[in-house]
Amino acid sequence: MRNGRLLIMRIWDPLTFAVRICLGYLRSQISGAAFGRFPVIAGQVRFHIRGKAMFGERLMVLANSWRVSIEVARDATLKVGDGVFMNSGVSIEVWHDVRIGNNVLMAPFSSVIDDNRHELEPGAPRYKGPTVIGDDVWLGRNVVILPGVTVGSGSVIGANSVVARDIPRNSFAAGSPACVIRELDIPEGWSRRYGYRAGRTTGSLWSMLGRIRSINSDPDIGFPESGQTAIPVIGDAQVTGARHQDTAEPRV
Repeated sequence: MRNGRLLIMRIWDPLTFAVRICLGYLRSQISGAAFGRFPVIAGQVRFHIRGKAMFGERLMVLANSWRVSIEVARDATLKVGDGVFMNSGVSIEVWHDVRIGNNVLMAPFSSVIDDNRHELEPGAPRYKGPTVIGDDVWLGRNVVILPGVTVGSGSVIGANSVVARDIPRNSFAAGSPACVIRELDIPEGWSRRYGYRAGRTTGSLWSMLGRIRSINSDPDIGFPESGQTAIPVIGDAQVTGARHQDTAEPRV
């Protein structure tokens, strides 16, 4: 009996996952946004597109536990590069101009907004210019990107951080407000998502689905070692933003 149940699950799980991807693809086609090749959208994803939204090739959205929300207001523009990954609970709210680069990783509950929506004090500006996330940026769990901020390419933002000022490229920043803790040594031609296959988004669709299923079964990628400063991105680690000498590289 137990073996029979296991056999049914081995058939049922891939089948239901394939159905979810098909439904996500259909949802993307009627969302009002423009998509590149091979978008993979699974789970609860809400598109509310009244302006312009353009997504690059092989967008991957896995909203397994919590809904992903992408809103673009009238006359606003959202540009998302190739190979971007969004996990459960991600929120992108565009009232003017948001630009997200290639191979960006967005952990659960990370959020991006480009307008304060209310004045902090009389006459205070609500819009401070485009909100820009560079190529190969890794946003940790619960990270908030505030309006007008630029996060430089190759940077990592630790979990639970609030980014209120620009972050230089190839930096590890954390805290509330986020500050740079150290510079990262990023080799030329390397990316966090594809390794030294940076920018290589080719390959069989079947092999890509295999990688997606592995993420789907274990959506948390990279937990820090206990007692060490993390470079947490798709994990639950707490980061206070204090400077530490010893650091642990994220485990995959």
